[in-house]
Amino acid sequence: MLGEHQDRSYQILALDGGGARAAFTASFLAAIEKTSGVRVADCFDLVAGTSAGGLIALALGAGYRPSEILEFFKDRGPEIFPLKSKWARALRLPRWVVRSKYESETLKKCLQDYFGDRTLGQSALRLVIPAFDAARGGVYIFKTPHHRHLRTDYRVPMWEVGYATAAAPTYFPAYVSNSGVRLVDGGIWANNPAMVALAEGLGYLEWPQRSVSLLSIASPHCPIGASAKSGIGGLFAWRGLVKFLMAGQSCAATNQCRHILGDGGFYRIEVPVPADSPLDQVNDELEGLGTTEARNCINVIQPRFLEHTAAPYVPCYQVNGISLMRVSKDGDNDDER
Repeated sequence: MLGEHQDRSYQILALDGGGARAAFTASFLAAIEKTSGVRVADCFDLVAGTSAGGLIALALGAGYRPSEILEFFKDRGPEIFPLKSKWARALRLPRWVVRSKYESETLKKCLQDYFGDRTLGQSALRLVIPAFDAARGGVYIFKTPHHRHLRTDYRVPMWEVGYATAAAPTYFPAYVSNSGVRLVDGGIWANNPAMVALAEGLGYLEWPQRSVSLLSIASPHCPIGASAKSGIGGLFAWRGLVKFLMAGQSCAATNQCRHILGDGGFYRIEVPVPADSPLDQVNDELEGLGTTEARNCINVIQPRFLEHTAAPYVPCYQVNGISLMRVSKDGDNDDER
């Protein structure tokens, strides 16, 4: 199988989670497309996304352009996250202590409207979408049928995959599948899915390490640091512990990918977040940040990533456009999706 790949190059796009801040990512990709005249989805052989980054990945697989994805965030974001003022947020705080901040129905309806009846198996791109199994306490990764062992997820509706990866604890109720699997936001363990995507490329897809390049895009975020008091403090001093854990995971994934691929094979986009940009509010400044960042790095992005054309993706379980369940000779694997 290695002989089939050795003369090719492969590119991966990895999109971080970040709630409404993912509007930056959509804006960045839209500006890159507008400036270069190149369709971003045509340049990547594998796309991974977590949470809101997972919604963007799914939308790219469904055929939407980044400019259309940005419009989704701008148009439907206020419905999904209706609390605009600080006073409205303060009044919701008592409820937030004992229940999720938002109901699930609006998010579900927006995703159903956007993706329609498309299934994961109908994606035009190879996709890897992390979620977290809240009942078993284990990772759960939705994957398109890009390998003969991936025999179940291709039947799952895209909107369900999107809800599962974006069901951020405390913000939305968990996603519960028809079979009773209870999933929450993939950011629990892979808010930066770059290493997840790279493992997929080098492992399942058997791409040679030196043939792989990876573009990783972070949602804007505040620098994380701890005061001296945190080192000896208790619960109150470490009340921002979740942010530290997510920042640590992201940093580890970034450093691991850079170590494996080298600076020539790995490139990450990171910008600071505006001070008044909460996770559940889309604002014009996020769109402006994306446009500006694209302007600043187009001369790096274009020669490194936009001159590559991904080979056509043919799902393993598709014959004449019809998805089929093909049983492999060596049987199923409970861990394969």
